[in-house]
Amino acid sequence: MFLRFALVLGLWGFLPAAGVAHEGVKCSERNLDQAMRALGSRRTAETYFTPYITLTKKDVYWARSEYRIVGLTDYRSRSEVHGETLWNGVEMTLMYHEAARALWVTMQPRRKGQVIPTVVYTKCATLD
Repeated sequence: MFLRFALVLGLWGFLPAAGVAHEGVKCSERNLDQAMRALGSRRTAETYFTPYITLTKKDVYWARSEYRIVGLTDYRSRSEVHGETLWNGVEMTLMYHEAARALWVTMQPRRKGQVIPTVVYTKCATLD
C-alpha cells in the first residue's frame, strides 16, 4: 500500500515538470494577413480566428474580447498540447508550443486545393 502511494505521489510530483500542471492556455494577438488573403476578407478571417482563444483539456472557448465568449467547442485532444475541434462547420487543428508560448491554429480547407495558412496566436498565458 505504501509503495503504491509513493509511486502515485512521485508521478504527481513529476507532472509539473512534464508541462501538464496547468488547466489550459488563453491566447490573443494574432496576425491575420495571410488568412485574410486566403479567405477573401478580414471579417471572414475573424469568423474563424477570433481575437481570443482559451484552450482547456476538454473545451475551446472562442471570444471576441477577453470576456465576450461567442462559441464553445469540444476539444478532441491527441495530447495536452495538440488536438482538434469543429468551429463554424470547419475542422480546426490546435497546437500549443509551450517554449514559444504560442498557439498555432490551422483551418482545414473547405474545398480541395484551397490553402489556408496557419494563424499563430503569440500572446499566451497558462491558466492555473
